[in-house]
Amino acid sequence: MSLPDYRDPPLVEVAIGCSFAPLDAFKLPHVGEYWACIKEEYPACEQRAPIGEAPRISDSLPFPFPRIWFVGEDETQVVQLQNGGFFCNWRKRTEQDDYPRYPALIEKYWKTFTGFRDFAEREQLGRVNIKECELMYNNHIFYDELIDTPAKIGDLFPDFGWMSREDRFLVAPEPQLCRLHFDLPEDSGILRVELRHGKRQSDERPLFVLQLTARGLGEAEDDKDIRQWYDTSHEWIVRAFSDLTSEKAQKDLWQRIERE
Repeated sequence: MSLPDYRDPPLVEVAIGCSFAPLDAFKLPHVGEYWACIKEEYPACEQRAPIGEAPRISDSLPFPFPRIWFVGEDETQVVQLQNGGFFCNWRKRTEQDDYPRYPALIEKYWKTFTGFRDFAEREQLGRVNIKECELMYNNHIFYDELIDTPAKIGDLFPDFGWMSREDRFLVAPEPQLCRLHFDLPEDSGILRVELRHGKRQSDERPLFVLQLTARGLGEAEDDKDIRQWYDTSHEWIVRAFSDLTSEKAQKDLWQRIERE
């Protein structure tokens, strides 16, 4: 059965990555050496604070190992690297940036990740042992085309709607933050759904941010199992988006494609 699809999905970011056991031999000069391997495709470089508990640079330099961004020329593609984490991100930077679709993104990630893994082995930095995989889809949903107030959230997300009755004392609340967790099949991880209300920075246009994140798998030796985990998680994220949003929103806002 084919997955739900949309001509104009509200996606603004997709992140595919993993955490791995920190490599004891990985030092800052190796970051530059790795950048040289991908610099033609990712010509810009940025330094960010690490995610989680990053290892120290060395015993004599007790500062956390930074997180490095390697940014593509059009700034939609980003490789994130820190000692213990590797991610590839697609970001929507302009209205003209079309979502490349999952098959293209997972192939790009896998090629880039295995390239880093080969680099680590070639430079004798140690084996990249995956501890956890992650797939994240971030959606910006501009609801003003469908509803006039966030209190009518139920017209977009039926499960979060407020049950109005004439005898109720409380009126519909302003939605702030909702979180849901679902178990992935075969104890392979969790799917976290986070929905919050916000505004776009450029023009303060109101929106809902719907983020769906799959995490799990654990330590895996077989690349085939890892690839299968990403594919299964992608299916769950796509079907969860369809399951959580209203049919009217899917048709009117994102132009759901009906397949026979």
